[in-house]
Parts: sequence; structure tokens; C-alpha cells
Amino acid sequence: MDLLEEPAALEEAVRNGKAIVAVYGAGRVGVTIAAAWLRAGSRVMLADIDSLKVDRIVRGEALFPDEPLIDQTFRSGFENGRLAVTDSPSQAAALAEVNIVAVPVGVKDGDADLGSVKSAFEAIGGRMRKGSLSVLETSVPPGTTRKVILPILEAARGWKAERDFGLAYSPERIFEGRSLKDLEENYPKVVSGAGPRSTEAISKLYSLVAKKGVLTMSSLEAAEMEKLFEGVYRDVNIALANELAVVCEKLGLDYWEVSRASNSQPFSHLHRPGLGVGGACIPVYPVFVIATARKAGVRASLTELARSINTTSPKRVAGEIMKLMRVNGERKAAVLGLAFRGDVNDDRSSPTYDLLKELKKKKVEVVVHDPYVAKDAAEGYPVTSDLKKALEGCSLVVVCTDHRKYSELSYEDLVKLAGRGLTVYDARGVMDRTKFPSDRLVRLGSGHKPS
Repeated sequence: MDLLEEPAALEEAVRNGKAIVAVYGAGRVGVTIAAAWLRAGSRVMLADIDSLKVDRIVRGEALFPDEPLIDQTFRSGFENGRLAVTDSPSQAAALAEVNIVAVPVGVKDGDADLGSVKSAFEAIGGRMRKGSLSVLETSVPPGTTRKVILPILEAARGWKAERDFGLAYSPERIFEGRSLKDLEENYPKVVSGAGPRSTEAISKLYSLVAKKGVLTMSSLEAAEMEKLFEGVYRDVNIALANELAVVCEKLGLDYWEVSRASNSQPFSHLHRPGLGVGGACIPVYPVFVIATARKAGVRASLTELARSINTTSPKRVAGEIMKLMRVNGERKAAVLGLAFRGDVNDDRSSPTYDLLKELKKKKVEVVVHDPYVAKDAAEGYPVTSDLKKALEGCSLVVVCTDHRKYSELSYEDLVKLAGRGLTVYDARGVMDRTKFPSDRLVRLGSGHKPS
């Protein structure tokens, strides 16, 4: 099938299970994309170079149990023969009408590390079918699709984009814990192509999945930058909240009370302060924008300052914890939450790690608890899913992640598990103050300190 010649034919091919959509990268984004196309009726080949991960998927193990419908969709896909999994990207490219790359991009030396993206497209370029469409869905600096990916694909077999194959960019826009719903229902799909034929093909492609429709951008670069702006917006506004929270602490005011009143005005949208910013998105995208601006001879000063504020927040919180420890005369703390966000098992770039590094420097004894992240240790400290075990012998509890399970705890619950009285430092503002004595709970951004 030549998608550039007959983009409208894709809908029928997908609905009838004749088209194969290959998804490269079995991370949270990749499995979400694969599930969405399975639900749309397509045949899907999920490719990941990690053979152990491929084996886990084939065995039916849940990679992301916090993502609704993913596992169920995969089971159905295996049962009806529409899902295949491979550790050979080249094999997938040889069979697919559509290639969607969703491999991770990290930061190296203050810029994007595109190694995994390049490798994926090198594998695709050597085996892709004529008339196929390749799509990059990983968040990247503007110019990546046109200046990095396009030359790789054209050099592989001497083919030309827009004539022999299509190339497009469409950023993933998902919130962990509801990824599939976001892709299918909550947001329009942002798309752009290397030319008009690729743009038409990607637009028709995603109109089959995104119920909110397709938002077509004027260029690949505009689509790439759009996604980065989403992350920068969040990072800057969280930094603002963190800064104002410090001001409130110094003045003896409660940021949570003040911001709630401020946000009753429709043009005020103050965010929640916290330990810092984690995950694979918000801490990374501003770095891409800063680097891109620098190459263009512009300084993104506000974006840089926000990064600095959020990056140093764990160190500041560590200082507050040490003050409380001096009051209690203790050197042991229970740190609750290793995931970067509540009710997910993702600990990538979690600010809890930075806090643990600071506490290690100060020789604080720590036990880390998380009900979702399954690890034996973090920064040399033991990690457990047993809250009682984490609290044993501790007089100070530090809440670092907004897991719902933590917000449901009362002071009596914690005392019963710890077997002693304790103080709670709430770095995420999730604990219910009505369930704690006023002198036993300290919230980040509150001027109140226990006596």
C-alpha cells in the first residue's frame, strides 16, 4: 500500500486488519500507541531491542499495571492474532505500512542525546517498504526530524521523502496513569509532515484514533517545539510555586491558603509547590529549549532560572529536614515515595533521589517506602513496600510523592505503625491536616513549625 498515493485507503486497511503499524519502543508511550492502534483495528508489531522485555510481553506480564486497558488490549491482540512482538526493528520495518518511533531521548552535556532515535531510524531505513510512512513521536529539539532523521532515511536506500516514503512528526501527549485515554479522547493529536503528502497521510492516520481530532502544524519544527513548550510551561510555573512557597515560609504564612485564595481569581493559576520536578518530560524539555535557544544566539533566561529553582529544591528540603531532626534529636527518617508522581511506578528523574543524595551527605539513616516502585535500594538506602517496616524506629517521616495511599493516612495510623510519636514533613502538600495534631505536621510552604 502506498500511503502517499492513497492516504484515504488506510482507514479501510486499518479497519479490516490489513495494515500493519509497527511501534518501536516498548516503554510507556510505545505500549500506549500500540494499544491505541490495536483498538482501532490495526495489526500491530511492537519492536524493542530489549529481548527480556519482549519475553515479558509475550508471557503476558504487565509492564505498566497503572495504565488502564493496556494489558487487556494486549491480551486480546495476542488472542486474535493482531499483535506481534519482536526484538528486531528491521523485521518490523520490512512488514509495516506505518512505522512509529517512540524510543527515549535523554540529556547529555546539556543537550539531547539522540542515539536511540538514530538507531531506530537506521534500522527502519534499511528495510522500510516503499510508500510507507515513518513517524517520530519522541519529544525532541526542533529540527530533529528534518535535519537528523530525514537524511538517515534518504541515505539508507537512495529513496526520497515525499516521493518514495512519507515522514512525519507527532508528539505524544499523555499523562501517566491515563495514557490511553489521553491519546484516544482527551487531547487533539498534533501532527506535521516533511511535505504536503506526508502531512495528509499523518492527518488521516491519526484521525482514526484521536476523537478530539487532529491539529495540523505548519512545519515539523513547529510541531516539535509545541511539545517542548508544554513542558516548559509546567516547569516554569512549578518553579514559581516553589519560589513563592519559600517566601511564605519566611513570612510565617501558608502558601496553600494564599494560593487557594489567589486562584479564586480566574486569571491566576498558581501551581502546587513540591520537592522538585521528575519524570522523563518536564525536567528534560526545558533543557532542549535552552540548548536550541543558545544555538540560535538567544538566551532563555526565565526557562534557565526555573530549571535552577526546581533542581535545587531537594537540597532546600533537606535543609528543612535537618532542622526538624535537630529538634527531635534523631538521625533516622522514613522517606515515603520514590516515584516522581502519585499512583504510578515510574521513578525516572524523581527528585526523591536528589533528596536522598543530600541526606546521605549529612549521614542521615533512611528507609524508603513506595507501594508501587519495586526496588531493593535507592542511593544506597533500603526500599520497601512495607510501611510498618519503613516506619520502625523513626520519629520523622518525609512525604515525597503524592500517592493517594499516603493522603489517606492519619497521625494515629502512623503512630500505630511506628510504635512511637513522630513528626511528618509533607513535601507535596497531600496529607490531610485535620487528621494530624497541629504540632506534628509540617507542610512545605507553610510558616508553621512544630514546637
